[in-house]
Amino acid sequence: MNIRIISKNIFMLITLVVGAASGITYAFSDDWNKEVNINPINDEKRIIISKESTNTIKLSFPYNQDQHGLLAFRYGYKDHDSVLMMLRRGAFNCPISCTVYVRADDGKAQKFTAATPNDFSQQNGLFIDGKKKLMKMIEQSKKLRIIFDVYDDGQEYFDFDVTNFPKM
Repeated sequence: MNIRIISKNIFMLITLVVGAASGITYAFSDDWNKEVNINPINDEKRIIISKESTNTIKLSFPYNQDQHGLLAFRYGYKDHDSVLMMLRRGAFNCPISCTVYVRADDGKAQKFTAATPNDFSQQNGLFIDGKKKLMKMIEQSKKLRIIFDVYDDGQEYFDFDVTNFPKM
């Protein structure tokens, strides 16, 4: 397996999600990245599998640079295994909970409920409910489009190549 370095920004976003635990990040299954962390309290393994979007969006000032999205799947968090989508800069328009739409290949967009972190610590991350439903869509698809609202910029979308999604 070839080891590759993930951009500093993506690593920082993943680290924010994981917390202070140190981890090892490496390429995994055709551009999917895998980060393994050991919880220092109970030695449980926590895994994050992530992928950058294939497209970029450009938000208004002060975030007016092209940016990719990040789709991450968290495992080993007991009741908190989840799907997370993140912006590098900017904020989702999701005060407490909101709706995102997910479209697999050329299929019909399906509605999912999403929420920002409970402590409101960051508005650039969305937890997407319905992990099992989303996983089923991924297993049967090559491309996933996630449509969401961005503060001051309206509706945007990220496309993700979901071929070769690693089984956990």
